[in-house]
Amino acid sequence: MTKQEFLYALETALSEELNDIQVNEQINYYRQYIEEQIASGRSESEVLEELGDARIIAHNIIDGIEEEGNAYRRTTVTYTTGDEGDEADLTWKAKAKMYGTIAIIIAVVVLVLALVTRLIIWMLPAIIVIAVVLWIFSKRRDGR
Repeated sequence: MTKQEFLYALETALSEELNDIQVNEQINYYRQYIEEQIASGRSESEVLEELGDARIIAHNIIDGIEEEGNAYRRTTVTYTTGDEGDEADLTWKAKAKMYGTIAIIIAVVVLVLALVTRLIIWMLPAIIVIAVVLWIFSKRRDGR
């Protein structure tokens, strides 16, 4: 994908939801960002790979504007480099959902550990008896 193809895809996706001024401002921002990165020595393909899918960027921009109650202000997407590629910062809703999921997983793990621990404690006398019996049989077998 070239810079022009990326910008066209971004413009097309943004045009479905935003007015011309908003679309032009975002297109100019991304055009300038790409040009600055190329001027700093990076290749066009590296920059475009970092940015990712123009439709996803457009979706994030539109969501950001809608969260502002349709009171438009310049939306900036920040990218961070990770092992599995570059990704946009998460919105507060996505973070809340992610943290909620993590909290549920931790609660389930703690519950399972508590149940397993109680089960082991409840079965501990039987485990000790079985271990002693097996130890006695092994000693008798070794003695023969």
